[in-house]
Amino acid sequence: MEVYILMVFFLILFEFLTINSNTKTKYRLLLATTIILILVQGLRSFSVGVDLKTYQIIFDRNSAMSFSEIFAYYDNEWGYHLLNKIIFVFGGNLRTLLFIVSISIYVPLYIVVKKYSKMPFISYLLFIFLGLFTFSLSGLRQTMAMGITILAFMQIKDKNLIKFIILVTFATLFHKSALIFYFAYPLYHFKISRKRLYLLIIPMILIFIFRENIITVLTAIYDSNYQIVDTGAYNFLLLLIFLLIGSVLLLIKKDELQKQGLVNLLIFMVVLQFFASYSSIVMRFNYFFFIYLTILIPDLVCSLKGKDFQFALNSILLLFLGYMFFMGLKDSIMEIYPYRFLFNSTNIPFIYY
Repeated sequence: MEVYILMVFFLILFEFLTINSNTKTKYRLLLATTIILILVQGLRSFSVGVDLKTYQIIFDRNSAMSFSEIFAYYDNEWGYHLLNKIIFVFGGNLRTLLFIVSISIYVPLYIVVKKYSKMPFISYLLFIFLGLFTFSLSGLRQTMAMGITILAFMQIKDKNLIKFIILVTFATLFHKSALIFYFAYPLYHFKISRKRLYLLIIPMILIFIFRENIITVLTAIYDSNYQIVDTGAYNFLLLLIFLLIGSVLLLIKKDELQKQGLVNLLIFMVVLQFFASYSSIVMRFNYFFFIYLTILIPDLVCSLKGKDFQFALNSILLLFLGYMFFMGLKDSIMEIYPYRFLFNSTNIPFIYY
């Protein structure tokens, strides 16, 4: 628990310390923080992350196969399985893979946060509180896919469709759920006036009413092995609706949406989250988009006039999300509590709460 508390403490501290700092100092500290987070993930015990035992089995199996056998054995996601084999050929192991996964998510996150976030350390804090950090400790394949789609997101902003398609296609070679990110490009560039934006309320209500029927059909098409589970999604649904209302009220001026693309993605997140209480796979899909809340929320906070209002909104959001994160640690199905380092002899003291 202490590792998670320290991560949160220093991210908040760094945000306050760098408010009036020059840009170079802020980004150097952000880079140092990124390296520390990579080490925290890469040096963890194999007991941290519910799926690591399964990933060890997969790694050993892939290591024993030839490259041609891997293509014949698996129907999809060859990128991940070939990576296992390449790591083994060069003398690596599952520990090497953990570092590669960690780098694959935090380097793109650093790039996009550095370039677009108005509050970079708060963006990192949101990455932790929104469950993305927790998920990255267990869902290795999708975490790599998410890192690749972050690079694809930057191509969306630059309106480079070809590079976007190539990157998303590459991401699907690590986890097929990355297919959902193909929608990001048209969604981001879709323009809608403020008045027409309100008309979306009607179809969204209809989708919510018939969500169980819709998700039953879609889940069967995607993968019938996924089970309906309680994901605690209603908390996040309420949060997303709150953020959407705030975005419409604060980021729209004279029918011009200043952050049109991010708000469009937020609308899509809300719709996806309608189904999250019926299928765990929807939460997996939404992780590809949750990342951009780390940019939108600081924009939302900074749009308020007056430092006091900004501080109040920031505090409310972080307290709510922080409470959900820490209260969910012990009972998390991801099994990331307690955190342990690689070597038992170097385990830091930890307290069971």
